[in-house]
Amino acid sequence: MTTTTIERAFVLGAGLGTRLRALTATRPKPLVPVCQKPLISYAFDHLAAHGVTEYIVNTHHRAEAYAQVFPERSYRDRPIQFRHEEDILDTAGGIRNVEDLVGNAPFAVYNGDIFTDLPLSAAFAHHFSAGNEVTMILRSAGGPLQVALDEDKGRVTDIGNRLGTGSGKKFLFSGTYVVSPEFPRRIP
Repeated sequence: MTTTTIERAFVLGAGLGTRLRALTATRPKPLVPVCQKPLISYAFDHLAAHGVTEYIVNTHHRAEAYAQVFPERSYRDRPIQFRHEEDILDTAGGIRNVEDLVGNAPFAVYNGDIFTDLPLSAAFAHHFSAGNEVTMILRSAGGPLQVALDEDKGRVTDIGNRLGTGSGKKFLFSGTYVVSPEFPRRIP
């Protein structure tokens, strides 16, 4: 029996929040309250609804605020592991930095400062059935369409036309993806 369950998620929480400077002077952007809840809690709830049981969050700007909001290092009885980045590592560096925490199973990567209702379970199942190393969740509208996709093969051919091969249909990267455990090992 093949599993399609993702149990762990790396939730990106280390950004500087420069576009919301007034709100992020004392807290990271994922902790900005929305309807009396930290923005990141919507990510946690969405992930939990699709079977995720553990969260890993990277921190940088105003990292101490996470301990104030989540003093038990958990959210709705699901553990949260925090990994501080003294120097901001960006997304790939952040993934590499938590390699020891994600384990030997595929995991989700999810921006901690977004609202979405993407069909994560379908994406998780697709990741397993396709045998991908990384499965990016794409949208066909709603922002800059910069990811060129060969729809017949289900493969990204270019991002931002950096390779000059992005002449096909373009998509928006949602900031959410599934990563197999071998991928972080290949990041320098």
